Amino acid sequence: MKKILLMLPLLFWLGCEDEKGDTTPPTVSILSPTANSTVSGTINIQVSASDDGALEKVELYSTNGLINSSSEDVVVHSFDWDTDAAGDNGQYILYAIAYDDAGNNATSASVTINVLNYRTITFTSQYHSIRNFQPPT
Repeated sequence: MKKILLMLPLLFWLGCEDEKGDTTPPTVSILSPTANSTVSGTINIQVSASDDGALEKVELYSTNGLINSSSEDVVVHSFDWDTDAAGDNGQYILYAIAYDDAGNNATSASVTINVLNYRTITFTSQYHSIRNFQPPT
Protein backbone atom coordinates (compact mmCIF):
# COMPACT_ATOMS: atom_id res chain seq x y z
CA MET A 1 0.00 0.00 0.00
CA LYS A 2 2.88 2.35 0.79
CA LYS A 3 4.39 1.71 -2.66
CA ILE A 4 1.14 2.76 -4.33
CA LEU A 5 0.93 5.95 -2.27
CA LEU A 6 4.52 6.80 -3.14
CA MET A 7 3.92 6.19 -6.85
CA LEU A 8 0.77 8.33 -7.11
CA PRO A 9 2.63 11.67 -7.19
CA LEU A 10 5.00 10.27 -9.83
CA LEU A 11 2.10 9.07 -11.99
CA PHE A 12 0.37 12.44 -11.61
CA TRP A 13 3.55 14.26 -12.65
CA LEU A 14 4.03 12.01 -15.69
CA GLY A 15 0.40 12.43 -16.68
CA CYS A 16 0.68 16.24 -16.62
CA GLU A 17 3.90 16.32 -18.62
CA ASP A 18 2.13 16.01 -21.99
CA GLU A 19 0.01 19.16 -21.53
CA LYS A 20 1.80 21.99 -23.34
CA GLY A 21 -1.02 24.51 -23.66
CA ASP A 22 -2.13 26.51 -26.66
CA THR A 23 0.80 27.30 -28.96
CA THR A 24 -1.21 27.87 -32.14
CA PRO A 25 -1.42 31.54 -33.16
CA PRO A 26 -4.69 33.00 -34.41
CA THR A 27 -5.36 33.68 -38.08
CA VAL A 28 -6.01 37.24 -39.24
CA SER A 29 -6.56 38.96 -42.60
CA ILE A 30 -7.89 42.23 -43.95
CA LEU A 31 -11.03 41.63 -46.02
CA SER A 32 -11.64 45.18 -47.20
CA PRO A 33 -10.56 47.51 -48.61
CA THR A 34 -8.62 45.55 -51.19
CA ALA A 35 -5.04 46.27 -52.17
CA ASN A 36 -4.47 49.40 -54.28
CA SER A 37 -7.97 50.75 -53.61
CA THR A 38 -8.43 54.50 -53.72
CA VAL A 39 -10.40 55.71 -50.71
CA SER A 40 -11.53 58.99 -49.20
CA GLY A 41 -13.43 60.27 -46.20
CA THR A 42 -14.41 57.78 -43.50
CA ILE A 43 -14.02 54.20 -44.68
CA ASN A 44 -15.00 50.89 -43.10
CA ILE A 45 -12.22 48.32 -42.76
CA GLN A 46 -13.21 44.67 -42.28
CA VAL A 47 -10.77 42.31 -40.53
CA SER A 48 -11.31 38.56 -40.19
CA ALA A 49 -9.74 36.92 -37.13
CA SER A 50 -10.18 33.50 -35.53
CA ASP A 51 -8.44 31.14 -33.14
CA ASP A 52 -8.76 27.56 -31.97
CA GLY A 53 -9.32 28.96 -28.47
CA ALA A 54 -10.56 32.44 -27.69
CA LEU A 55 -9.40 35.75 -29.13
CA GLU A 56 -8.36 38.44 -26.68
CA LYS A 57 -8.31 41.36 -29.12
CA VAL A 58 -7.71 42.51 -32.68
CA GLU A 59 -5.77 45.69 -33.44
CA LEU A 60 -5.79 47.60 -36.72
CA TYR A 61 -2.82 49.73 -37.76
CA SER A 62 -1.99 52.14 -40.57
CA THR A 63 1.30 53.70 -41.55
CA ASN A 64 0.57 56.34 -38.89
CA GLY A 65 0.07 53.83 -36.05
CA LEU A 66 -2.86 52.25 -34.21
CA ILE A 67 -6.27 53.04 -35.70
CA ASN A 68 -8.38 51.11 -33.19
CA SER A 69 -8.74 47.79 -31.36
CA SER A 70 -11.63 45.41 -30.79
CA SER A 71 -12.22 42.78 -28.15
CA GLU A 72 -15.61 41.71 -29.49
CA ASP A 73 -16.30 37.98 -29.77
CA VAL A 74 -16.93 38.02 -33.54
CA VAL A 75 -15.16 36.58 -36.58
CA VAL A 76 -15.28 39.79 -38.65
CA HIS A 77 -14.20 42.97 -36.87
CA SER A 78 -15.35 46.29 -38.30
CA PHE A 79 -13.27 49.47 -37.95
CA ASP A 80 -14.12 52.98 -39.18
CA TRP A 81 -11.14 55.13 -40.20
CA ASP A 82 -11.36 58.84 -41.01
CA THR A 83 -8.77 59.13 -43.77
CA ASP A 84 -9.18 62.91 -43.82
CA ALA A 85 -7.89 63.09 -40.24
CA ALA A 86 -5.06 60.68 -41.06
CA GLY A 87 -3.00 63.32 -42.77
CA ASP A 88 -1.88 63.92 -46.32
CA ASN A 89 -3.10 62.18 -49.43
CA GLY A 90 -0.95 59.29 -50.61
CA GLN A 91 -0.26 55.63 -49.98
CA TYR A 92 -0.96 54.08 -46.60
CA ILE A 93 -0.24 50.55 -45.42
CA LEU A 94 -2.87 48.75 -43.33
CA TYR A 95 -2.28 45.63 -41.22
CA ALA A 96 -3.95 43.90 -38.29
CA ILE A 97 -2.66 41.94 -35.30
CA ALA A 98 -4.80 39.31 -33.53
CA TYR A 99 -4.05 38.13 -29.99
CA ASP A 100 -5.48 35.01 -28.36
CA ASP A 101 -6.03 34.44 -24.65
CA ALA A 102 -3.00 32.11 -24.46
CA GLY A 103 -0.58 34.90 -25.40
CA ASN A 104 -0.13 33.95 -29.07
CA ASN A 105 -0.44 36.57 -31.81
CA ALA A 106 -0.38 36.82 -35.58
CA THR A 107 -0.01 39.71 -38.03
CA SER A 108 -2.01 39.91 -41.25
CA ALA A 109 -0.54 40.51 -44.66
CA SER A 110 -0.31 44.24 -45.28
CA VAL A 111 -2.66 46.03 -47.67
CA THR A 112 -1.55 49.20 -49.44
CA ILE A 113 -4.30 51.72 -50.19
CA ASN A 114 -4.32 55.15 -51.79
CA VAL A 115 -5.94 57.99 -49.85
CA LEU A 116 -7.30 60.80 -52.02
CA ASN A 117 -9.32 63.37 -50.13
CA TYR A 118 -10.59 66.33 -52.11
CA ARG A 119 -10.44 69.76 -50.61
CA THR A 120 -12.79 72.62 -51.43
CA ILE A 121 -11.02 75.92 -51.61
CA THR A 122 -13.07 79.09 -51.90
CA PHE A 123 -11.40 82.25 -53.14
CA THR A 124 -12.98 85.57 -52.44
CA SER A 125 -11.82 88.82 -53.86
CA GLN A 126 -12.29 92.14 -52.25
CA TYR A 127 -10.87 94.01 -55.18
CA HIS A 128 -13.29 96.50 -56.70
CA SER A 129 -12.68 98.87 -59.53
CA ILE A 130 -14.96 101.38 -61.18
CA ARG A 131 -15.09 101.24 -64.93
CA ASN A 132 -17.00 103.39 -67.26
CA PHE A 133 -19.08 101.63 -69.79
CA GLN A 134 -19.66 103.26 -73.10
CA PRO A 135 -22.22 101.69 -75.41
CA PRO A 136 -21.03 101.19 -78.96
CA THR A 137 -21.92 104.00 -81.30
